[in-house]
Amino acid sequence: MNILLLTHIYPPAIDGGSQAIYHLGQQFLQNGNQIKILSTDCNSSDDFINPNYSPIKFSPDPNIYRLPIYHSLRRSLKALSLFLPLNSFLRHFLEIFQKGPIFKIYPFLKFIVFSFRYHPDLIIAGPFPTTMSLYAVLLKLITGSKLLIMPAFHPTDSDFTKKPLLTSLKASNFIWSLTQFETTHYTQYFGLSATKIITAGVGIDPKLIINSKTKNHPDTQNILYIGSFSAHKGLGTLVKAFNHISADYPHLKLTLAGQATLFFPSLKSQIKQLPLSIQNRIEIINKFSSSNLSDLIDNATILILPSLHESFGIVLLEAWARQKPVITSDIKSLQEIVKKTHGGLIFKTNSYLDLSSKISELLNSPIKQKLFGLNGYLYVKNNYTWPLIYQKIRSILS
Repeated sequence: MNILLLTHIYPPAIDGGSQAIYHLGQQFLQNGNQIKILSTDCNSSDDFINPNYSPIKFSPDPNIYRLPIYHSLRRSLKALSLFLPLNSFLRHFLEIFQKGPIFKIYPFLKFIVFSFRYHPDLIIAGPFPTTMSLYAVLLKLITGSKLLIMPAFHPTDSDFTKKPLLTSLKASNFIWSLTQFETTHYTQYFGLSATKIITAGVGIDPKLIINSKTKNHPDTQNILYIGSFSAHKGLGTLVKAFNHISADYPHLKLTLAGQATLFFPSLKSQIKQLPLSIQNRIEIINKFSSSNLSDLIDNATILILPSLHESFGIVLLEAWARQKPVITSDIKSLQEIVKKTHGGLIFKTNSYLDLSSKISELLNSPIKQKLFGLNGYLYVKNNYTWPLIYQKIRSILS
């Protein structure tokens, strides 16, 4: 098959949704299919509104098309949308394009010509709430391809329920859902047919799964967060919880590893308000390679994901692959996977006191740490590797 991937950013840029599309594309490639990729030259979605961003250099890989984007249209679109009815389709359309990306016209027209000649059998596009699924519907109409959309849906975020995005789901042939909660949401609230929804989740590289000879018990207790430094990730709650229990665990460390965003200065400001003795126990890692991921996790006692919004939380799978216990907020998607795997604890979203209590519960019980880590490991090994996810999706597409 000829496969066309559409995603707002593409590795080496880091983002959960785009990483999932990348990995599925690699599985198609490894199984004898052809793939082409349409993306931006941006490192993150923050670059969509930053005219001074540093674009990713064009890849020597001829299969990757990184198109330049417009930055100056956002304010004009916002001003125009104010004259439209609040809940109108056109206003929602303009609001989606305000978030971007908006491809520059001439390069995009050239790509349309290319895609018509390439004639993909399948287009895989996402995530929401970017414009990528809207571009995908256009390319589907032009090429006659089948369309699989991966929304990476956040049901509590109104940006994900804009009318044009929901229309793109209806226009798709298949929807790649990450949890049963997400699938139920589509059928109950949007009236989408269950027959077009593939509840597959996401996967990890089997090479990440720990072997029995690896030592992964840190000498010093260490709490780990991995992910973007975005406002919706709940990092303020994590920092408060760490500060709250720090006196009880004088050697405990907190490691925050991820990509800086527009919210990052606010996070640094919060940390600088802490006593210097607490600040010195917090390590921030802005950049790390995928080859260092296993070491980063192995040096942790617990991984914590305190998100306010999350479609799945692939970092949980990565922690379990290294037999580490996790603590997550109680949003529906994270609850589902933690309860399914029996791989950790759940705290009340935004409650640093409840998070503090759950951290103490695990730190005080090496037996629970080992049990949760092993439970998660076994479930991930048997259900959440990329070859398994590919087979699940490919069998339904066939």
